[in-house]
Amino acid sequence: MLRRAIWMGDYLTFSKLVGKADLQAADQLGRRPLHLAAERGHKQMIQDLVEHLGRDNVDLNVRCGNGQTALHCAAWAGSAAVVELLQNRIDETAKDIYGNTALHIASQMGFAPVVKLLMKGYTIDMGGSNNLTPLHFAVMHGYGMVVELLEDANVEAKDSKIGWTPLHCAAVNGDQELARLLIGRGAEVNAKDDRVGWTPLHLATMNGHKTVIKFLLGKGANIMAKDKYDWTPRQFAEMNKHDEAVELLGSKGIGDDAIATDWGRWTPLHCKAIDNARGITKLLTDSGVSIYLNDKDDSWTPLQFAIENELGTAIRRLFEKAANVMAKSGQAPLYRPMHEAFEKLLVDKDPDKYRWHEPLLAAAEHGYEAVARLLLEEGADKDCVGKLWTPLHLAVRHKHEAIVRLLLEAGANKELKDWEGGTPLDHAVMLKDKVSVRLLLEAGANTENEGLCRQTPLNLAIRNEDEAVVRLLLDAGANTEIEGIDGKTPLQYAIKLKDKAIARLLLKAGANTEDRDEDGFTFLLDAIISKERAITRLLLEDGSPNLEVKTSPDLTPMHLAIEDSDGETIRLLLEAGANKEVKGPMGLTPLHYAVRLGDKVCVQLLLKAGADKEAKDSAGRTPLHNAIGHEAVAQLLLEAGGYRCKWPDTTPLRCQARR
Repeated sequence: MLRRAIWMGDYLTFSKLVGKADLQAADQLGRRPLHLAAERGHKQMIQDLVEHLGRDNVDLNVRCGNGQTALHCAAWAGSAAVVELLQNRIDETAKDIYGNTALHIASQMGFAPVVKLLMKGYTIDMGGSNNLTPLHFAVMHGYGMVVELLEDANVEAKDSKIGWTPLHCAAVNGDQELARLLIGRGAEVNAKDDRVGWTPLHLATMNGHKTVIKFLLGKGANIMAKDKYDWTPRQFAEMNKHDEAVELLGSKGIGDDAIATDWGRWTPLHCKAIDNARGITKLLTDSGVSIYLNDKDDSWTPLQFAIENELGTAIRRLFEKAANVMAKSGQAPLYRPMHEAFEKLLVDKDPDKYRWHEPLLAAAEHGYEAVARLLLEEGADKDCVGKLWTPLHLAVRHKHEAIVRLLLEAGANKELKDWEGGTPLDHAVMLKDKVSVRLLLEAGANTENEGLCRQTPLNLAIRNEDEAVVRLLLDAGANTEIEGIDGKTPLQYAIKLKDKAIARLLLKAGANTEDRDEDGFTFLLDAIISKERAITRLLLEDGSPNLEVKTSPDLTPMHLAIEDSDGETIRLLLEAGANKEVKGPMGLTPLHYAVRLGDKVCVQLLLKAGADKEAKDSAGRTPLHNAIGHEAVAQLLLEAGGYRCKWPDTTPLRCQARR
């Protein structure tokens, strides 16, 4: 209740509970009430909590699950009033599990009033996550007011991952005003990072930030600065096709083609810079990006790295440059160097992993969407056949739905069969891959093809007991009457598996309930004989079975239920409208049959339903004539009025006397 009151800002309820509740109890995130109140920015609640906790001498520096104090929470919320209340009670230098202080968080969020309260001589340049300072965070997120407040911060501070200064961050974001402010405070315009040696001008040209490029050049940026791998700013501008930036930077230096085709001049960071320069600042803060900072091994190539990490733009640029070199030597269009480069990758990297010599097959198997897209755009055979499968088969089998979509959009043949006779739809069904099934059906895949195991996709889905895929197939118009290799229809499979959900779907789709099995029984007759009440109920509720269908001895569903003394099934049949007077063998009605068997329960059900007590069988006998030897049943009939009719020359009483 206390936490809810804090969360809702309900001070009246809070004030009633604060003296009674456990103020040190943590929630699943490790937050105490003090953390929560700070996060909500409620000053009066904070004052009350501080007062109560002080009485118990509780340390206010308590941390929540991510290592944050209440001061961190207040800074995150941007509550200057709460920060001011807590800052002298909680250690301002305390760091969370990421290494950030409250000042780092306020700078990252852009809360200038909070930054003004927290910035002190001993905190302003503290290294946080990856040694980023508050100034780094403010510049990275473009908070000019915060940058202005942090005027005494070290403008040459570097992060520990790559070694960027705040000016690097301003350049990569294209923020000319922040670049101007930082250089005005003495930031080195030609500062190089520690990992690859990029200057702010390198980063500005990666993104084609014309105004920042002009500004940096005007401040003395070295147009010919090379990183550790001989890349100049101009080469990044060329590679990323920033034509205006190329024009600003002139035509001096090593040619772009020479850089692009010399694998020794590339690193994972260069691949990332070419593919997604605008998002490269995330490398400083995001987890899971260490792959771009790893050292190269002897077998490393930028093409392999770009392919395996789905760096689509980098892949395209690499292939284009390879094509450019080949064109100059009189060779063919882009697809040829792509094919040759890919083959080299497959042979050099891991021949066991890459089994295909056709690039599109390998891309489909391993999920290289960017490669597949590029190959298709450049005219790759979308239906090329490997040893066993087409690209569409491989994409489906490995559940690469994005590539399935690409291939279908490119017009890939949906009906080609693999060595097992299976179509892509068959495999999608067997894998229970609803996404691929839906894509294939929307593209018009044939639902009546007998492929894997000589079964239709619908029969495969039923045997897989996959209700969702069955629904998709039925919605697409799948035929409910095509028999499998063993002569069974989809409904017969579902009932054999006792899968009520799928059987219900088939019945609603209009599946025929009157097909007979090898013994001559319909679904309803078989369900009653097998005492499968759930299936019987299903057939009666969702299907329209013939309630008077007969077995070879002329037994109807009602007669069979009576023969089994199955009162529940009789009730279901009666509720479904079964004929109470239908004649079976020897003209026996259900009531005759129940009486002859002496089944009191069945007789009661039939009498209650209004069965004719005077009905005659083929010999002219009434139910009461058949009650001989069954005193309890005879009594029921007599009480119901069954006594008037005579059998020729014989009343029921004489029949009993003769016995």
